Amino acid sequence: MDGRKPQLSNLTAATRKELLSALCSQIDEAYREALRDGDASLDINESNRATMLRMLQMEDEAQRLEGSVDASSARELASSLEAYLDKYMVDRPQAHIWIILACLFSSFIAEEPMHPQGPAGWERLASGSYVCPAREDVPGSLCRWCVCEPVS
Repeated sequence: MDGRKPQLSNLTAATRKELLSALCSQIDEAYREALRDGDASLDINESNRATMLRMLQMEDEAQRLEGSVDASSARELASSLEAYLDKYMVDRPQAHIWIILACLFSSFIAEEPMHPQGPAGWERLASGSYVCPAREDVPGSLCRWCVCEPVS
């Protein structure tokens, strides 16, 4: 995408279904097709591409989603990611929206870790919960939105 930021300012108290709809609405048909085709011109890594494709597939099954989402927390995560990416990925603004959408989807809809397993080293336990050795519970950390617990 062309450096656009996700538009979530209108998101109020939301259900998971409403948030999924808001996230999917950020991707127009041309970008959906480019994602499906594996278009190399998109500035997106394979992990985020797979997440976007799962998100778009889930859009058709959104009626089955239950539960609510703290909309202010979702907006706060998006804003924190924007600030982080504006600082550390200033040279690739077109990649920002993919990362933000993938993290919002992973945290609030799929309820799975925001990072790919390899770089973060998280593990899924037999109980279905996740632990991550890279989790940092410090002020300003994006980990507070991740479903992973710290390794004890």
